[in-house]
Amino acid sequence: MLGLAGALLPSLASQAGASTPPDASTTTTAPPKRPTSDDATSLAFGREIELAAVELYNTALRGDAITDELRPTFEFIRQSHLSYGQSLGALLGQPAPPEPLARVVKALSAAFSGSDLMTLAAAAAELENIAVATHTEMLGELVGIDGANLIASILIVESRNATVLSSIAGETDLDALLLDNAEPLTAEKG
Repeated sequence: MLGLAGALLPSLASQAGASTPPDASTTTTAPPKRPTSDDATSLAFGREIELAAVELYNTALRGDAITDELRPTFEFIRQSHLSYGQSLGALLGQPAPPEPLARVVKALSAAFSGSDLMTLAAAAAELENIAVATHTEMLGELVGIDGANLIASILIVESRNATVLSSIAGETDLDALLLDNAEPLTAEKG
């Protein structure tokens, strides 16, 4: 006794080859798994941004603006940026960390080294939003699947971080918490 599946098998088998072949002008080349050379340049730039974030959060954690209650939140965010930098380095085969993106560190270091929690949280939210905008722009340009997957996973968490930090800074407007108006950085603009 073959059952319904067994009875349909000859019918389905004869239809398996019945589809029309693709048009000769259609290509079916899958994107590469590994980053292309252009991808590597973009991903290395993303790594510099992540390491800039680590440096800025290190500065904040050494200061006195962060309350004991919020210290684990800032430590978690710092650690996630470190992990992202390490993951990007591993993907690129670059174990030695490069310098953090100096322009980002310089632009935000005063707010990260101050003693006011609201100022720090607002600057940290700005940093996260800049990273999200940059990684979102980068995601649209990446060809290799591995790099695109990694950047997509990073930007989701950094978007959440921005919302949390904006809330800590006192923001209550839902649009302000969820919409990102930051300009993406590029390797040329830094």
